[in-house]
Amino acid sequence: MKKRVIGMLLCAVLASSYIISHPLSTEVLSRYGSSGEEVVKIQERLKNWGYYDGNIDGVYGVKTAEAIKKFQEKNGLKADGIAGEKTLASLGLANTVATSGNGGNSTQEGNVDLLARAINGEARGEPY
Repeated sequence: MKKRVIGMLLCAVLASSYIISHPLSTEVLSRYGSSGEEVVKIQERLKNWGYYDGNIDGVYGVKTAEAIKKFQEKNGLKADGIAGEKTLASLGLANTVATSGNGGNSTQEGNVDLLARAINGEARGEPY
């Protein structure tokens, strides 16, 4: 009985962490507070095109968000200050997840299916 409860709790924790880290909705790629190589590329591109005048530091701050909004307005995109798939495509910075050979979703779908099977295997036949 204890092993079953522990197994179910482990599956619940794994399921929760997977769902939090892999939402089914479209992911935001870079937004205010983001940092890293993608932000550096965004800042470089925006600076070269005259939208961004701050330091290229890889931190998506207020200046980067304002530059993204200006770029989005000029290019007919939703001016929300978020560098999503459409904005990155307009910047010439393709999303590696979206451009993978299989569309990027088959692995996620397979993982969700595997997780569902593991939870079902642990929980089936339990009254609660």
